[in-house]
Parts: sequence; C-alpha cells; structure tokens
Amino acid sequence: MAKFELKFIDCFDDYSLEIKSDKIIEYDDDELTTDVKHVVLIEVTNINDKSKIELFLDKSTSIKLAKTLRTEINKITEREVYNG
Repeated sequence: MAKFELKFIDCFDDYSLEIKSDKIIEYDDDELTTDVKHVVLIEVTNINDKSKIELFLDKSTSIKLAKTLRTEINKITEREVYNG
C-alpha cells in the first residue's frame, strides 16, 4: 500500500481536511490473533480550536466516495458551461 498524505483548506471556514492511507492493527485477546486492516483515514480539523473528526474508510467505501466526488465536480463543470 502506498503511503500518502494530502491536506486541503476549506474555502469558507477555518477547517483543514487531511487524507492519509494507513493500516490499523486490531488485536483479538480471546483468540490471540492480529488483524491488519488497510484503510483510508480522513481527518477534518478545526484550525482554530484543534477539534478533530476522524473517518476510517475501507477500500470499497473509499472508491464510492471518490466516484461521488467526481460526479459532484462534473455537475459544477456542467453548470459553468451552461451559465457561460
């Protein structure tokens, strides 16, 4: 899995959005097993008070989010073409 980190700043409010690929290691004490899950971590941070929201997305959910974002971006582009 490629390691990456992206950071974005909100265009209206004092929020930053950070996206990272990472892995989470879960331990099951009952069965003495280790489960490694590869995830995409999305952190939304309020720059002023440093409060943070974290989302851990699996691969399929991350793909769905990316497709949805592309669809919404295309809608904006289509509106710009029709509105001149």
